[in-house]
Amino acid sequence: MIGLLKRAAALSALANIVVGQNSTRYCEELTGICYSSYVNSDGIYYRVALPNNSTTSDAILEIVSPVKYNWAGLAWGGHMTADPLTVAWPNGTGVVVSSRAASIYGVVPNTYDGAEYTYLKGTGVNSTHWTLTVRCKGCTRWTLFDSEIAVDGGNDTSLAFAYSSVPVDNPASNTSSFHMHEVHGSWVHNLTMAKTSNSEYDGWVTSNTLPALK
Repeated sequence: MIGLLKRAAALSALANIVVGQNSTRYCEELTGICYSSYVNSDGIYYRVALPNNSTTSDAILEIVSPVKYNWAGLAWGGHMTADPLTVAWPNGTGVVVSSRAASIYGVVPNTYDGAEYTYLKGTGVNSTHWTLTVRCKGCTRWTLFDSEIAVDGGNDTSLAFAYSSVPVDNPASNTSSFHMHEVHGSWVHNLTMAKTSNSEYDGWVTSNTLPALK
């Protein structure tokens, strides 16, 4: 009986892992930004755009989630510990981005000051979905045990997602605590189709940057 329970638990864990799913090229009409886009089985989109030759760990990230989910996150290293985490949630008609990192599983990730975010056009909430569009400096490269980890140099990379229908405790605060994810998984994201020339990337950032929030 114990063996059966262990096998069932293992199968349950595997059910949360998505590997080899196809990324697709997606160009957004509102912003003109072209992404490598992935959508999971619950209809949450994770989209990444990168400059061809960045030395600044720069990326544009878009998360589009059905409104029934009250927070969603992306792990840039493909797992929930020892890498930058981008977590987002709706707050009224706006969306809040929270920079996090975790050293152990099973606890709310701490705030992380190694990544810097700028809100871009497209961020907001409608009747069916909420959308976060941000530029991140510090998401694609970080230091671990005195070594630099870089996920933006290859043709693809493993990314991970997590999300929940349970609202965060204080949606207005980007340091709010929140409950553990209800769903998590990972996939292999195509970075080749995420990349564009440095000049086009810089133009996307310049033309779509929103005024700083006060």
